[in-house]
Amino acid sequence: MDGVVQKKPSFKSKQNAEVVLSLPKAQNTELAPAPEIGLDIIYQDSYLAVINKPPGITVHPGIGTTSNTLVHALLAHFPELPDDAGSDRPGIVHRLDRDTRGLLLIAKTSESHRRLAALFQNRKIRKIYHALVWGNPGPARRLAGYIRRHPKERRLMQFSPVATENSRQASLFMKPLKTKEPVTLIEIELETGRTHQIRATFAALGCPVTGDTLYGDMDKLCRRFKIGKARRAALEVQGLCLQASQLEFDHPFTGDNMKFTLPIPESWYPEKIFL
Repeated sequence: MDGVVQKKPSFKSKQNAEVVLSLPKAQNTELAPAPEIGLDIIYQDSYLAVINKPPGITVHPGIGTTSNTLVHALLAHFPELPDDAGSDRPGIVHRLDRDTRGLLLIAKTSESHRRLAALFQNRKIRKIYHALVWGNPGPARRLAGYIRRHPKERRLMQFSPVATENSRQASLFMKPLKTKEPVTLIEIELETGRTHQIRATFAALGCPVTGDTLYGDMDKLCRRFKIGKARRAALEVQGLCLQASQLEFDHPFTGDNMKFTLPIPESWYPEKIFL
């Protein structure tokens, strides 16, 4: 301003001051197909596809990720995907976190996108997840509350049993499958589909998903559960233990019941990890 760089957001300019703004260069948002990225197609027809998303790949471009996303791989197989969700999200109806693996539903036409989105909105799609969590989250039960973005750490979501400012209702049903200290393998049926819902909910219980570096401090958890180096290494090699294992819905065009299921990774069973 008037030849002086101002860095303070609270700075107040004077009347008739000359202001020069430096804007960042616009990013190239053109999506190029990436056939080199493998795609595990579980099912497809003229209207939709179901794929098995591997861990470690982002679903669509965003801040800090402009290439090598799942969308780039999808365009190599389905070049005519509709962009109803946005030009950078062709075919995307719902999403999974970068390190979450499992089943993802893709719309192949605009009408299909509209109908599938309505099924999700009206909770007509059954979604089953499996996760390995720290500790023992207790007996099978419904976990209902509210979720919002963390007011200070914007990468995180916050789960609370009571409503807070800008929060939205969130609920799921959980049941334990296998427990062996210090972890429990659980099955989760999502009733709502909030960002980081499973991860934030179980972190709030004190039982974060294993391998979740965002919601769980590995050093603190190892001290809490008295985990030595060998057992820690056995857990760390698994990565984020969260999988979208089942999708069930009525086909939006044919009405046929569609059910897709992935097996729980063998290495997630507590008795397999800690031999």
